[in-house]
Amino acid sequence: MKVLKYIVVLLIGLYTPFVFSQNEDSLRFVAKVNKKKIAINEVLEIEFVFNKEVDTFIPPKFKNFTINQGPNQSVSIIWEKGVKVFSKTYKYSLKPKVIGEEQLIGNATIEVSGTQLQTEPMHISVTKKRSLHRANKKAKSAIKNKVFIVTEVSKNSLNELDSLTVMHRIYFPENFEMSSFYEIRKPVYKHCIIKSEHKKQFTVEQTEFRGSVYRSIVYRQAILKPEGKGEITVKPVILDVVVDVPTGKKDIFGSYLRVPKTIRIKSNKVSVNVVK
Repeated sequence: MKVLKYIVVLLIGLYTPFVFSQNEDSLRFVAKVNKKKIAINEVLEIEFVFNKEVDTFIPPKFKNFTINQGPNQSVSIIWEKGVKVFSKTYKYSLKPKVIGEEQLIGNATIEVSGTQLQTEPMHISVTKKRSLHRANKKAKSAIKNKVFIVTEVSKNSLNELDSLTVMHRIYFPENFEMSSFYEIRKPVYKHCIIKSEHKKQFTVEQTEFRGSVYRSIVYRQAILKPEGKGEITVKPVILDVVVDVPTGKKDIFGSYLRVPKTIRIKSNKVSVNVVK
């Protein structure tokens, strides 16, 4: 296993310079936390994100926190309007040591070609221990809001000779794993001829949606031909999806445990005008 790990790291090192040679934006370095107020028995997640390869990364001294896990490194490469966009993240999970209104997390530092850049310091409010039963109920609701399906179309309007591509895409957070899904209601296409329809392979992609990055799966795709002037209608799809969600607890090897959650999701209805 160790040999495989070293090979992966080497490959990342070999390909990174090629990626950055295409990104001429100025260096950006930010720190993000999942919440600014936590209980003493909860876990704080903090990410340090930058958009170029760096020579040195120096984390802050987490004086009033214990490192529960980290640093975990991840690299993201997405395409925006034909341009390759790179970002690298160092992520820590922290447990607070003391209760207080303003527990300081200081500056993190990166260095590139002799130039240093720092994040802004943060203050985290740590409250007394609280019951996690209510928090777990809220977490279930939050999970449901984070997993959703969108019906996407290639055009907002088309003429009678055009074709319309329809994709049904499932979105879920980067730290979730998709196990399976079941069709409760299949897609229904009205006022059109289905030229082709097929289920996509179970391929996970990284996709940006409304300013946030998700993992996504196109589970079904269709190409439609208008029957005439009017409107093509795509009725909502209903799925039961099974996702593996991190629990915050670790196994004996130090890896986070995941639990399966079944969530029912419903897509949006889509109407596309057909003109002569």
